[in-house]
Formats: sequence, C-alpha cells, structure tokens
Amino acid sequence: MNVRYQWTQVSGTPLTISRPGERVAVLALGAGARGVGSATVRLTVRTDGTDQAESADFVLRTVADTSGAWISRLRLPMNLEDWFSFPKEFWSGPEVGVLSATQPADRLRLNYVEAADPAHPNGNWSLDLRSADGQPLKAGTYANVYSSWWFQRPPGVPTLDLVSGAVQPSSVQGQFMIHELVADDAGRITKLALDFTSPQGSGPVQASGSVRINSTVALPP
Repeated sequence: MNVRYQWTQVSGTPLTISRPGERVAVLALGAGARGVGSATVRLTVRTDGTDQAESADFVLRTVADTSGAWISRLRLPMNLEDWFSFPKEFWSGPEVGVLSATQPADRLRLNYVEAADPAHPNGNWSLDLRSADGQPLKAGTYANVYSSWWFQRPPGVPTLDLVSGAVQPSSVQGQFMIHELVADDAGRITKLALDFTSPQGSGPVQASGSVRINSTVALPP
C-alpha cells in the first residue's frame, strides 16, 4: 500500500510550503510576515485503496523581524540534569501573548502569558530581578547574580529568578545587564532593554534571555 502525505496551512502567519506532498516538507515565511507570530500547519496521511486518513496539527512560532513594540527571546537548556544539553529558543511578542512589566521598589518583574499556543509546555514565563542593596534597579551591569532559592546563595548579592513553564533553572554566578529602563509613576515599565545569563553549573550551556520594550537596542547574537 502506498502512503500519501499532504501538508497544508490552517491559520496564522503566511507560510510557503515546498514539497507539500512529501513526508518532510520545507516551510518558509511568506509575503506579509511581520514580527513574532504563530502559524498552524496540518499533516494529513492517507493510505491508497482505503478510506483511512489521519491528521495532526502543529503550532509553529515564526520570527520575521524584531521591530515590534516589545519582544523577548529565552534560551533554555532542555535537560537541567545535563549541563551540556543544547538550549532551545522561545520567542514572544504582542501578536502571540501578553507581557506585564513593573518595577516595585528594588525589583523588576516581568510576567508573560502565552495566547497563541497556550498548550506549549514553556509558553508562560516569569522573570524577577532584585538589587543587592535594596535600591531601585537602574541601567548598569549586575554581576555575581544568584537565584533566590539557591541553597548556597551568598548574602548581599543580586537575585534572578526565572520560571518558564515547568522549567525553573537556578542561576549561579549569573549576570544581568540593563541597558535602559524607564517606568511611569505607577511603576509600569515603559521602556526596557535587558539581557541576562543564568549559568546552570560547570558545563558550557546556560539559560539566557533578552527583553526589549519600546527599545531600539539590538539583541545580542
């Protein structure tokens, strides 16, 4: 029996599908793709000579450019028990979810809720930064950063707490860099350029991320 494959787009960011009738298709962004978006594609498998057919949908994150009002990129190791596991990128923007950003006292709090793909295991994430001296965070580089839950965290150091879905990496001697930070009188952040690294252990792989809100500061490589 011959098995036939058919790839089609269901919704979302326009895509072009090359070799749609093969087991492995090639997808590319189509004309009109903008910013960080989401696209759903469907694979239908049929068997010749029967009425049997099965379909499965796949939700893809698309990144055409980084010019939106805000954007974030997280790079997370997929296996926190293996310090050498390769990190995976997770992008978000206003077309796929909602970001809240506030600056209460000596903290900076970011909370993202995924809308386009709520079933994604790493869709929602939160980031909480805190200064070492109780003073409000401002533009600058903060080194020797630990997660607040790290059992050997030294006293008087900045903290970085990152949670992405079920992944909660511990930062050990990490760093975050605030290139620019502006908040209104209510503590809502109106402009932000933030990069951070969160080492997981002795291996070369680390969690990292970048957030831009109304900022023209380029993302790092």
